[in-house]
Amino acid sequence: PDTTRAFMLYSRANGFKEQAAYDSAYFYFLAAYDEYSRINSYEKCVNTLCNLAIVARLQGDYNIAAHHLNNALLIGNNTLDVDNNKHMAVLYNQLGVLYRIKSEYDQALHYFVKALEIRKRIYGDRHIRVGVTLNSLGLLYLKLGDYQRCIDYLTQSLACYEAHYGENHYKTAIVYANLGVTHVDIGDIDASIFYLQKALEINESMLAPHHPNLASNYMQLARSYSFKGDFDKVFLYFNKAFAIIQHTFPEAHDETALAYSFIAIIHKAINEYDQAIELFNKAIGIWEAIHGPQYGEIALS
Repeated sequence: PDTTRAFMLYSRANGFKEQAAYDSAYFYFLAAYDEYSRINSYEKCVNTLCNLAIVARLQGDYNIAAHHLNNALLIGNNTLDVDNNKHMAVLYNQLGVLYRIKSEYDQALHYFVKALEIRKRIYGDRHIRVGVTLNSLGLLYLKLGDYQRCIDYLTQSLACYEAHYGENHYKTAIVYANLGVTHVDIGDIDASIFYLQKALEINESMLAPHHPNLASNYMQLARSYSFKGDFDKVFLYFNKAFAIIQHTFPEAHDETALAYSFIAIIHKAINEYDQAIELFNKAIGIWEAIHGPQYGEIALS
């Protein structure tokens, strides 16, 4: 069958995804999926559904992301070699990411391990796709508070990214930033700032000014400087992050809620209690609107 039209739609969608133009990316991925489905290209259907799920997740639409991944799992289980197909590894990795976000860590680990096993069999130990799953496992162990395993996996991931992209690439910067976040949590603030600044320098030179990766870099630097008590830098980096978040995401989004809750903590630390309460309430309202009435207080704790 002729896959030219589907490939063109998919390529356009991927370009929009890289630019963080998520509405356009979703539109073209959906059109590509319709084309691949029409010609029964099952591998491409699974892969395109995974990309639809990624875009939906990045927009905060977790139920839609889960819907696409469940459809991909159904197609894959019925048509592909579930233990040896590279597209099934993509699917398993994305299921792991979604379960990690939902705090279902056993399920997340199950799918990340499946993805890693397939990718190592197909590609070997140092391939970039192996690096992607190693990064995912590192972030999972960060959530679990197992910092040594987290750093081990992120270090292995970094070797894969540097071998594939080089040291000064925005994809490699993702792993630098994750190492920065990890070092905040283990109390090594200087190491955290080193990694986060390295990621930021790369991203500022390569990404569009309103790319969400920049917002993440700024926000994490604000967090690091908060532990040093350098509130001028906290507000400097927070304001840069929040401008991007407001430009890129809707008000009812996890990133917006996280921003409100973070800066509320800062206002509390500098004894500006009225502003802190107002911002905490904004964060809780968003989380409850997205996740349900019990989620706001849990997330804030």
